[in-house]
This record gives sequence, structure tokens and C-alpha cells, in this order.
Amino acid sequence: MSSNRRSAAPDREHITVVGEAKIDFVPTVVEVNVSISRTEETASLAKANVDQRAARVITLAKEFGVAATEIRASDLSVSPRREYRNDEYQHIGYSADLQVDIRLREIKSFPKLLGMLIDVPVDRILSITPKLEDESAANQAALATAIEDAKGKAATIAQQFGVQLGNVYSIVALPKEEHFYIGGAASRASQEDACFEPGTIAVEGRIEVTFYLAEPDPR
Repeated sequence: MSSNRRSAAPDREHITVVGEAKIDFVPTVVEVNVSISRTEETASLAKANVDQRAARVITLAKEFGVAATEIRASDLSVSPRREYRNDEYQHIGYSADLQVDIRLREIKSFPKLLGMLIDVPVDRILSITPKLEDESAANQAALATAIEDAKGKAATIAQQFGVQLGNVYSIVALPKEEHFYIGGAASRASQEDACFEPGTIAVEGRIEVTFYLAEPDPR
């Protein structure tokens, strides 16, 4: 019996079906990635500004109950800044850049946190991603439903043709679509009463099962 790749067709009567399932789950966490940057005449001034705002972002996240292990700041990047003027590149200062990732479990608090991050201010909100904390359990639930779907399809087809199902010959897990997100972020994030609808995440399961057909009763 194969569980992860296609097998050659059996050398006797059989039936092959594809079981499919899609289950919608409400996200349990939301991840937000923000960018902080600054250009100043000196590298130290640019760095100090970014450091100060990054520290404020981290403090805010902790105030919202985010554990230190779920806050990740990138390495600080400092580099000369040049612009092309009058047919040549001219030095205009130094740029400092840093990103911070925050994983928030209290989704209802997200609009307020987002508004306060904007007020820090951060320069860009690079991404807002609702997720499932236990994706493995969601995948297993979808797979179990797909298996039941395959069994049901096979039983229905066998009944319609007046034959009996035998043992399983092969099981193949099929590629599935990526999780997708449906919903909307706060339209006015700076207001504490802004509405954040996390929507749903669809988790799919697909499986191909080949059953032998039972030998006919000789009587």
C-alpha cells in the first residue's frame, strides 16, 4: 500500500476515488511586520532615532501581552545615503533601517495595537497576517474529512454499479492549495474602536484512494 506516491494500477478490478475537504477556521493569532527607518546627517543620529522608536514598538507589544519570544527585531542596517543630482551621485547623509515582527494572540486587541504602532510612528506596515496557532491539527482535521469523503464516494459508486468494495490497494496524499485569508483589517487603525475582522483561513485536504473490488460470491 502506498501512502505518498502513486502506485501502478492493480491487476484486478478496482475503483479509484479522490476525497476532498475544505474546512474554514477562525485565525487564532495575527502577525504584523513593521519597518522603521531614518536618514540623518550622521550615522549616529540615524541609529539613535531608529533605536528609540524600535524600543517603543517592543515596549508596546509587551504591554499588549506579547511574550519576548514572539517579538523579533532584525539587525540594524546603517549605510551611506546618496542621491543622483546634477549628473552625479551626491552624499546626503546616512540611513538606518530596522524591522520588527510581532505575533499577537489577542486578536481583538489588534486594532488598538496597530493604531499605537502608527503613532510611534513606524514608517511602514509591511504585512498583517492572520494565522492558526496549531496548523497541524487543522491539517489533520481536513485530511480526516477528505478520507471520509473518499470512502463515501467509493461506497456510493460501488452501490450504483451493484458491486462490493474490497480492501484498500493504495492511498496517495495529493497536493493541496495554500491556506488563504478572507477578511479585512481596520480601516481607521488610529482609532481604538476600529473594527478588525480576521475572516477565515481555509484548510484543504485531498487524498486519492484505490479500492479493490470484492470477488463475486461463487454461489
